[in-house]
Amino acid sequence: MLPLPGGDLLTGGTDLKIRRWDHSSPDRSYCVCGPMLKGIRNEDLYETRSSFGVQVVQEMNKRSPATKLTTKALLWLLSS
Repeated sequence: MLPLPGGDLLTGGTDLKIRRWDHSSPDRSYCVCGPMLKGIRNEDLYETRSSFGVQVVQEMNKRSPATKLTTKALLWLLSS
């Protein structure tokens, strides 16, 4: 995690993606770089919720569950 001027954050995750989190408008948060599936656009969106008085921003995916790939299929796509 790297704090940026103005309060935004850069984070890296186990999915090998780097994300910029916009603290003032979470819906403007986005994936800076990382592996993408061939032929499948980055369709992530960011949803804000309040939990026990704390603002939580959660990354959601717009793809339908039918397009969800198994780990084996994902690794194969990334390696090809």
